Amino acid sequence: MKNTIKLFGIVAIVAAVGLLVVSCLTVPTNTSIDGVWDRGDIVITISGDTAVFTQFNQNYRHIEVVNIGMVNIGDQNIRNIKRVGYYSFTGELLYILSDKDSSGEIIRYTGLDWRNCTISVSTSGKIMTIDGVDTYTKMQ
Repeated sequence: MKNTIKLFGIVAIVAAVGLLVVSCLTVPTNTSIDGVWDRGDIVITISGDTAVFTQFNQNYRHIEVVNIGMVNIGDQNIRNIKRVGYYSFTGELLYILSDKDSSGEIIRYTGLDWRNCTISVSTSGKIMTIDGVDTYTKMQ
């Protein structure tokens, strides 16, 4: 009888440890970055491995590129998005090239380029940061 109780106790402990390990390996469901994200001056929509521009506000820091047609609603903002951790992703961010004067003011926009970026999402799944600089709030 003692051996049966010991065996039952060991089985119960192994089962509990196994359940703990499995639950630790499960990816949290609230960390998807699919949805509509607002930065304050632009809104982007992420679906799968791509983000597109959804809205430009007049206070967008590069509104001139919109006005001259270099960037439009529906154009990609981020491409090749890949999950690399529970709360982190990588991708390629559309980068606006420009010539600047000696004080750092933009003289003219010269083109577009893709640059690697790191995307982090909060544990709540409601805040996203790109390269530790641009912060977005999830709208939907």
